[in-house]
Amino acid sequence: MGILCHPVLNKTARLVELPAPSVRMALLFYEFLGRYKEWKNAKLQETIGIIIIFFLG
Repeated sequence: MGILCHPVLNKTARLVELPAPSVRMALLFYEFLGRYKEWKNAKLQETIGIIIIFFLG
């Protein structure tokens, strides 16, 4: 069997290519993305719940 080698990067290495002009703005951007994904998941769950209640009710 072969050996799988995955490069391991820490979080500081990930911040080298910033999507924002500063480290603080990049952290705020990543926090925003996380909250946006949480909001999208909650909205999807709410929509699925409404559809289920509509068909059952």
